[in-house]
Amino acid sequence: MARGINTDYLDNDISPEEDFYQFVNGGWMKKTDIPSDRSTWGSFHELAKKTDEKNIALLVSSSDDIGSGTNKAAMLFQSGIDTKQIEKEKLHVLKDIFQDIRLRIEKSNYGSLLGLLVSKGLGGLVHFSVHPDLGDSHIYAAYLEPGSQGLPERDFYLDDDERAENIRHHYLKYITRLFHEELDYPLAHAENISREILDLEKDLAGHMLSKEDRRQMDKLYNPHNLDELKGLCPVLDWNNFFQAMHISPPERIIVTEPEYFRFLTYYLKTISSSTVERYLTFLVMHHAAPFAHAALENTHFDLYHKMLEGVEQMKPRKERVVKIVNQNLGDALGQLFVSKYFPSEAKSTALEMVGDIVSAFKTRIQQLEWMSGRTKKYATEKLEALKVKIGYPDKWKEYEHLDIKPTTQGGHYLENLLAIVEWNFKKDTARIQQMVDRDEWFMAPQVVNAYYNPMFNEIVFPAAILQPPFFDWQADAAVNYGGIGAVIGHEITHGFDDQGSRFDKEGNLNEWWTSEDREQFQELTLRLIKQFDGYFPFDDMALNGTFTLGENIADLGGLSVAYDALQLYFLRHGKPEKIDGFTAEQRFFMSWATVWRTKTRPEALRHQIKTDPHPPGLYRAVAAPSNINTFYDAFNIHPQSQWYRKQEDRIKIW
Repeated sequence: MARGINTDYLDNDISPEEDFYQFVNGGWMKKTDIPSDRSTWGSFHELAKKTDEKNIALLVSSSDDIGSGTNKAAMLFQSGIDTKQIEKEKLHVLKDIFQDIRLRIEKSNYGSLLGLLVSKGLGGLVHFSVHPDLGDSHIYAAYLEPGSQGLPERDFYLDDDERAENIRHHYLKYITRLFHEELDYPLAHAENISREILDLEKDLAGHMLSKEDRRQMDKLYNPHNLDELKGLCPVLDWNNFFQAMHISPPERIIVTEPEYFRFLTYYLKTISSSTVERYLTFLVMHHAAPFAHAALENTHFDLYHKMLEGVEQMKPRKERVVKIVNQNLGDALGQLFVSKYFPSEAKSTALEMVGDIVSAFKTRIQQLEWMSGRTKKYATEKLEALKVKIGYPDKWKEYEHLDIKPTTQGGHYLENLLAIVEWNFKKDTARIQQMVDRDEWFMAPQVVNAYYNPMFNEIVFPAAILQPPFFDWQADAAVNYGGIGAVIGHEITHGFDDQGSRFDKEGNLNEWWTSEDREQFQELTLRLIKQFDGYFPFDDMALNGTFTLGENIADLGGLSVAYDALQLYFLRHGKPEKIDGFTAEQRFFMSWATVWRTKTRPEALRHQIKTDPHPPGLYRAVAAPSNINTFYDAFNIHPQSQWYRKQEDRIKIW
């Protein structure tokens, strides 16, 4: 018999019409504790941990030729778990960078200094990167945007509520510890510096776009030539900036937040050079902290995981390091993972599902009552142009000319990571104004996740997510379509959400809707925003429907289209009988709720609501079904049910 829902995780003391989420996941909730090294625990995290264990075993046993990509991945991993070498070196590898900061500040050469730090991945104040041009996605363009700050969310600097004030209090202690414990500054002096840095970042944060505004892609697309950039921000010597990065000044630079750079010109003239020096020194230590010796790593953990997320202890070192290998040398490790753990049947079954989902989506577009024929035509063309990447890339990344030193030859973890950053930066900047490589993947095959790329108009499903409980090529179709099928539908729908719908079939930022259709769409999305604004995980904190809008549109559209796709599958293969007493329709929705089962620490839940565009798992599990009529039919959901929504309040966008 095909594998269905794991009934051990059900709560049979409650009926699905009483509380659907509790019925599907209550047994799991009762049996599961959040591990002490996690802020959140659920299906994604369980699978990711199992996958990490496989990846660690692959790295430990790797015996590939010296100089190969997989050998370099193994050497990076080894340097990351060699705690003796890490403790011995401490921040010695950063000594020259600290000296560079002092020397260039003394010469008032901010442009040169910021360019140097950006090229090493240690930058502040400004960030420079290379991506496809929003207006012409076939060409790589240069992007200039505000630099990252120490706190993970702009609002943490600007909000005046008790939690934000508490975060800032702990942040001051963090900065103080870095200067006092790592650079031997007297405690009182370090405390003064911490206040100085916090004031600087608060001033800068006040001139950055909010996370809600950054969802509006047209606000981020502000192309400038070099002369215009110099006029926008004359305080920096931009020729020196690019020279320090060893590149010629690009003819065209996309500035994401011009107002920030206008303010930066004024601001750098009003603060002392010593303040800038201390701030950039802090950021170098801050960026290095998670990969440094135990004392500094613990200081970083205390703020960013213990205080902000409620995590009790660090993950095991091997798990921390394998994550870094995935992020930096993902394809090298991915080749090993795919060859051992990804059956060809998984790819063919997934591709069949994609075909059903695209067909169902096409039908749904034609049946939309709020959209005109003209926009339906373009929407269908965009759907037909969708590129699908499943499992692993056809072309693996090469890692030649990347020098990773093993610890047996004096190599050091932080030094190896800096080498990777500089190698990537050199490769990226060489692409400016070149044709985009549309075969490139931006997620490794062994990562449990998936994505839609609006500038490539593509969905990408790495091999690792095509595992239970999301997908099992031998499992019941209803379970697969309610799990990975709905996730596939989710990613496709991102091409038609509040951001993705701004891009045409070629991946260019280009309005292809009629103004009337755009207005109708926005009216529907406002209703969805209001729905999510009405969820209160805490008495004093609601979800942010505007910030999570893209994910909520994608969940609702993805689940709806996956249900229709399942019916197409049944037309070809026949409809199965009940399994464990549940109909196919019930198993479909139960599978969706299984995907999003989650337990989260209160601190982490508050942090997620503030910083993550994905709503918490509970609301993902129930919000989309509560808008779909077939869910009510499947479980006899009635007005007294926990997640009942009146017919007139149910929303259908796609």
